[in-house]
Amino acid sequence: MPMIWAALMAAAVPYRAALIVGVSVGFDGGAPLQFADDDAARYFELLSTRVDEARILTVLDPDSQKLFPDVASVAGAPTLLALDESLSELKTRAELARSDGKRTELLFVYVGHGRVRGGEGEVKLLDGSVERHALHEKVLAAKSFDRVHVIVDACSAYHFVNARGDEDVDRAFESFLTSETLGAHPTAGAALATSGEGPTHEWSEIRGGLFSHEVRSGLLGAADADVDGLVTYYELEAFLAAANLGVPAPLGRPRVWVRAPAVELHAALAPTVRSGPAVSFEADVEGHFLVIDDRGLRHAELHREPGRVGRVTLDARRSYVVVGPTGRVVARSKAGESVHVSSSATDFGEWRHERGTESLPAIFAEPFGQRFLGGYAAGLATISDSSVSAPYPWLSWVAFGVGVVALSGSVWQGIQATSEHTRYLEAHDGDERDRLAESVATKRGWAVGLGLTAGLGLVTGIVSLVAEP
Repeated sequence: MPMIWAALMAAAVPYRAALIVGVSVGFDGGAPLQFADDDAARYFELLSTRVDEARILTVLDPDSQKLFPDVASVAGAPTLLALDESLSELKTRAELARSDGKRTELLFVYVGHGRVRGGEGEVKLLDGSVERHALHEKVLAAKSFDRVHVIVDACSAYHFVNARGDEDVDRAFESFLTSETLGAHPTAGAALATSGEGPTHEWSEIRGGLFSHEVRSGLLGAADADVDGLVTYYELEAFLAAANLGVPAPLGRPRVWVRAPAVELHAALAPTVRSGPAVSFEADVEGHFLVIDDRGLRHAELHREPGRVGRVTLDARRSYVVVGPTGRVVARSKAGESVHVSSSATDFGEWRHERGTESLPAIFAEPFGQRFLGGYAAGLATISDSSVSAPYPWLSWVAFGVGVVALSGSVWQGIQATSEHTRYLEAHDGDERDRLAESVATKRGWAVGLGLTAGLGLVTGIVSLVAEP
């Protein structure tokens, strides 16, 4: 009986593989990306502790090799042949795991240049490119895996190919992984960022791209709103929405597109690590926090709502500091140690930046947690109900009316949140502060959800009315 139980438990643990590709060189001699190799290395550091087999294809520049020597020792060149060989080896290992009764999963990450040519999206490799249909055949249609998860951060390239205008380029590149495409591969899910202005997505302060920095922060646990040890597509989508809510489009706000596998809408994009060192927070702690490692790199970033928000996992080989909302260090940890941040945290002094002097756009300006997630869900539910095509003129007016009402509600919730936040700052009683903090977070979540509803409702109504014969 113990042997049978052990076999069942082993089969219940899935086999997970990850392939990370980072390409800095551009198409046709275009300007290279500065940090695509760093982003790939940091994805590898994160995912290699969460999967059974991880491969990385990237060429680290000399500075990056000093920062990531362990990654440099195992990295391969991002060529067409290396991509095919790596995928073939991972598929073989997955088939062996499946023969043992295990579920199999692949996480494929691409960071680099993308463009649209001849109406079809493609991403750059060192010695060529991979077109959409080839990616589908190699990755999405891989029958060796029960689930395929794809992350593509190729938005930077649009600066070099923006001949048709940002909107047209974005729309064409989004066809690289569209709902229709994923519909043909219901076991695959994707998270994609697009934007017309590439260079604004790389910042020396984070030594990487904004979207990839946000995704990694979420996968490290900052997006785990229900604290179940998993980060689902839905949680990551809401986390990214909160992270980018305050970023003006001209400053490089990424257009984020997230879709879960059709056969498992609540699938986890990646598991978090349940044991090992981590940063945890007391329930009443709120605000914008940075977790910075001993290389001076931003390990993770989050803006906490008060309440039970999950922990952020750490690399056991490194030491960290946690920088609080005022720019001062509120916690430190040695390699392998966990750290807990409380409302009475020790002040270790002001954090002194060691990398870059650029000021970042307003990422993580909006608090994220269970309340934001609830407001986001309510907004999406209303959008789903009100954004159907209108076969009758009165339905167009209904969609328009929903937008107006939602906009009014969003403004009202925002005003109420601001008012109660002022009262929170002036309150001295602990219970009263807790009550007000919870109320502020809830109203902010509803304001965001209703704002999303208003935008889509108004656009749907106006477009439907204009389109009516």
